Order: sequence, then structure tokens, then C-alpha cells
Amino acid sequence: MKRVINIQAFVTDAETYEWMVDEFDRGQFQLEFIFLNPVETILEKKLREKGVAVTIIPFLSLKRSPAAFFRLLWLLIKKKPDVVHCHLFESSLLGLMAAKLCGVKKRIYTRHYGDYLHKYYPGSVKYDKLCNRLATQIVATNQNVFNTLVELEHVNPHQISIINYGFKLDRFINPSALIIENLRGKYNPEKKWPVIGMIARYDEYKGIEYAVSAFKELLQKYPNAYFINANAKGGYQPAKDAIGSLPGKSYCSIPFERNIFELYALFDVFVHVPIDEHVEAFGQVYVEALAAGIPSIFTLSGIAPEFIKDKENAVVVNFKKEQEIFDALLLVLENTALREKLVFNGKRDVLKQFTLNPMITKLEELYAGN
Repeated sequence: MKRVINIQAFVTDAETYEWMVDEFDRGQFQLEFIFLNPVETILEKKLREKGVAVTIIPFLSLKRSPAAFFRLLWLLIKKKPDVVHCHLFESSLLGLMAAKLCGVKKRIYTRHYGDYLHKYYPGSVKYDKLCNRLATQIVATNQNVFNTLVELEHVNPHQISIINYGFKLDRFINPSALIIENLRGKYNPEKKWPVIGMIARYDEYKGIEYAVSAFKELLQKYPNAYFINANAKGGYQPAKDAIGSLPGKSYCSIPFERNIFELYALFDVFVHVPIDEHVEAFGQVYVEALAAGIPSIFTLSGIAPEFIKDKENAVVVNFKKEQEIFDALLLVLENTALREKLVFNGKRDVLKQFTLNPMITKLEELYAGN
């Protein structure tokens, strides 16, 4: 049996890890988790309830928690894993260095972002390159990330495995009616219509302000329209200012909602419009929205160019074009036949490509290989 330790930082709740524990071949792989977090979260408790070993290392930041590295190093020396798999920036940097020092032969990290550091924090790209050298194998979540690694960071293509995210899509397709009604009462008690939904952090690359501008124009024709943005966290002020400029009863910002499967059902149209083709490493909302049967308006970033087709499974708009987003909103809201076509084709296409089993199978093969 191979001992596999996943290392993650600043994760609070991620059902992907619960799905992994449920679906992995526990006869071949002993999965364990190390979380670099300030405090214990609901995810750690849930994994422990499933009989999985979980260790919490108190962690605030690379500069403020230097002892975390030595604790992590000691744990890996003690546990002697066959495989260490790291995720995201801080945990990959610390985890790969510790695993290298411990002599772990299989050191993997998943690159969950594309050229984000190249664009916004170029001085930090050297740390990505260090992770590339420390890792024996890298998981790219799609072709976009693969291209970033090869073309911008000169990683050997043979070092990279493309493994798309996988989902338990039935949770999106068959959400709880009771939870939906509870969420509607909480977030849209006046039952406003149409509801335009986004799930996007306040980051420059999410294009929130372009969607908000389009929504403002929509209010002229649909004065009862309602804008909901979830995962409304982050520090990009223009996006915050844009949403704050909307009339007070026309929008709702949700910092966190765990019942994401049911939240989509509140939306009449979903909008996801990152500002260029590379900034979104994957963009799981592309998959989630279509699985949930929500007619959607997208720009093509991350995974989207690999399966989104204009007016077949979503409406595609160009980057940073609020007028195109507005036109697309009208088209979706006022064309019943198109709306039904997008819903049907969207569900069909994500079920073809993004179910959970292919991801689990590819990870098991990666862990088991020499």
C-alpha cells in the first residue's frame, strides 16, 4: 500500500477532498492530509469522520509562520510517505522543499493557476520555477496551464500530466428543493426576477465590473432584476466599487455559501467573464453552472476553450465588453428556444468530460507509477 500525503494551505471547505477519500482505492492507497491553516476548519473534521489521518499545522503566512516549515519537515520524516502531493502556492513551496529534504521520491504539485503571477506578481515567478524544479511531476488542470508551464516557464512536457477537475455532478443536477427555498428566502426574499448570478472573488481578472455595467443597463429594461455575486471576497477595489454603485435593493453579495449546489438554482442567467484567455487556470464555475442547468454567458478562459461553443452550450462574449454582455443577457432572457438548447447541451457536454471517476483514475495511475 502506498502512503500518499496531500498538503494544502488556507483551505476551509472543499468537497473535492471528501470525494477523493470516498472514491480512491483504499486498498492500494493510504490517503492522509496536512493542512497549513490558522485554525481547524469544517473540512478537517469531515475528513477525520471518514477515518482519514489529518494534521493541522498553525500557519498564517510564509513570513509570519517560519516554524511551520520545520514542523512539516519533522512530520514527513516521521511518516515516511511514498508520495507527497501539494496544492497552491504556499503549501507547494513549503511541502516540496520539505519532501525533497526528506528524500521523498515522488513529489507532485498541482498547478491551480496559469499565468497569474506572470501578469500580476512577476517578482514571484521565481518561486513557481523553484516548485517546478523541486517537483518530480506536475499536474496541470488543463491545456492552458500546460502551455503556461511549457512556454513561459520552460518545464519539460514529459514532467506534466493534464488532469481535469472531476465533479460529483449529480449534486448540481439534483439539488435539494428544501435548501433552494431556504436560500431563496435568505438571499432573494422579494423574489425579484430575473436573477443574474456570478461566483467570483474581487480580483481584477474576474471582470466583475464589466458584468455589473451590463447589469446596470439591464435594469433599465428589467427594473426588478437582481444581481447576486457569491464568493464575494478579495481586495480589488474597482470591482467592489462597481457592485456598491448598484441600487441598494438590486443586488446581494455573499462572502461564502457552502450550499453551492443549491445556490446555482437561484440564478436565471449565470455570468463568468474573466478578462483574457490565460488568467483563469481552470474555472470550475464553467462546469458547475452548466451542470446545474443555468443558461450562461462566458468569456473563453481556462478550460472553457476546450468545450464551450457559442450558442450551443453557452453564449460567448469577447473580453472586457460590457455591451456584448448586455446583449447576451437580453438574448438569453428573451429567446426561450435558445435558453432550452443551452440547458440541454450544457448538461450533456459536462457529463461527457467532467465526471469524478476519470480524475480519480488518473491520480491513482500517477501515484502508482514509478
